[in-house]
Amino acid sequence: MDSQTSIIETTHTPEPAGSALLPILSLENIQKSFGQRHLLSDASFSLEKGRTLALCGASGCGKTTLVKIISGLMSFDGGSFCISGTRVVSGEPYPKSLFGTIGVVFQEHNLFPHLSAHENVALALKCVRKIPAKAANDRALHELSRVGLADCASRHPRALSGGERQRVAIARALALDPILLLLDEPTASLDAKRIDELRAILRLLKDSDVAMMLVTHNIPFACDMADRFCLLENGHITSGDSPTMFDTLRQQVWE
Repeated sequence: MDSQTSIIETTHTPEPAGSALLPILSLENIQKSFGQRHLLSDASFSLEKGRTLALCGASGCGKTTLVKIISGLMSFDGGSFCISGTRVVSGEPYPKSLFGTIGVVFQEHNLFPHLSAHENVALALKCVRKIPAKAANDRALHELSRVGLADCASRHPRALSGGERQRVAIARALALDPILLLLDEPTASLDAKRIDELRAILRLLKDSDVAMMLVTHNIPFACDMADRFCLLENGHITSGDSPTMFDTLRQQVWE
């Protein structure tokens, strides 16, 4: 593991008594259909501050759809969910107060190819948070250093490895100080060394009380990183504090 593991700063803000038990994210009977296909029928679970939840399930079962719903990128047909006290209800507009509070790292990373790593991170600060250019640029450099990419700040995505592009996407998400971080297939296309690097970064983020949801096919990674586990099957979610629910999935071909 390289030097980035010593760069991430961990801070702990004192919380009022009992507040740590309140969920950052709580889903209640989320439903989503595409035509006649009922992809999500009863998706329910909760996630507390500082905890990491792993969501597993077969390809096409609706995991990425759920990420898009939670982050406000897709509508849903029924149910509701609550993020840090703000409720989102089907059929109603996504609350503007939640924009910029949720960090999302998709499998494709979704970096702008014509912008450098530094510019990709700073852009969200300027456009979403309306932060002045100098402050946004300084914060972007800080976040790239946080994930061990200070030396790559001027490089464009095409000049970065898959693991480096992923870390830029993580830095971009963290720059917004999210109350919740969603990672969609974070180990996809990464070799064993890059997975170890990602594991170290996420562990240190967890120490700083960031609530995270990992959507992954990598069951060993999920079992190692998470302290809460959800299995999505046939539109329903089974949740618990033990990864034993994934045992039947270990026999399937995932990659």
